[in-house]
Amino acid sequence: MDEKRPSGADVLSALLTGKDGRQVLVSETGVSRGKATAGNTSLPLRLRQLSAIASSPVWDPVLTAMPAPPVHDQTAVIPRMTGRQISHVIRQLLPAGMRTAQSGGSDGFGHVTVDDGHGKSLVAVNVQRWKAGDADIAKLFAKAETLPDGTRVSIRKGPASGGGKGAVEWSVDTLRKDGLRVVISAVNARAYQLPGTRKEPALDIRQLQQIALDAAWGRAALS
Repeated sequence: MDEKRPSGADVLSALLTGKDGRQVLVSETGVSRGKATAGNTSLPLRLRQLSAIASSPVWDPVLTAMPAPPVHDQTAVIPRMTGRQISHVIRQLLPAGMRTAQSGGSDGFGHVTVDDGHGKSLVAVNVQRWKAGDADIAKLFAKAETLPDGTRVSIRKGPASGGGKGAVEWSVDTLRKDGLRVVISAVNARAYQLPGTRKEPALDIRQLQQIALDAAWGRAALS
């Protein structure tokens, strides 16, 4: 299960990234018992054990045999914010009166569960730093709306990722001229892969776009 898709299951992951860009990812997933932590989980292995597996020299022959990642791939997307930083910015930018609960994430990704008085709703943000004018990311926004300042904006409404019954996801994907990409999504459930518990997400498209375009992301990504 992708750690970047918070769900009702416990997930622990260890990611080792070498200087040349080669990576070893070790993850385990189990039945949820509330908020997953290193000491409160149904999972058989602890985080330090996963880290030991990922960093084991047994992977050296495998990694050596792999082709070196293209230089473009190593530098195109550089997460500059931790999950905690992103979740903190989300909380700061939420509309007044919005209550928040669980939060979490990983490098480049953060999420917060919010409640506007009509049920819980997941709000998730992915922050990426691309080279200004990168051709690959430009293709993704080829049909997007262009704002007066050059920021590209793409909007999506559809079934939520993971397919919870009745769950819908609203997303605003933005790319600024300097290469900063901020993607924000809201789901009408407290997590991905869970059934929808309200008719619509707690934030509408206008609010999502306002948060995604806020100058706070540019300041935080450079800090």
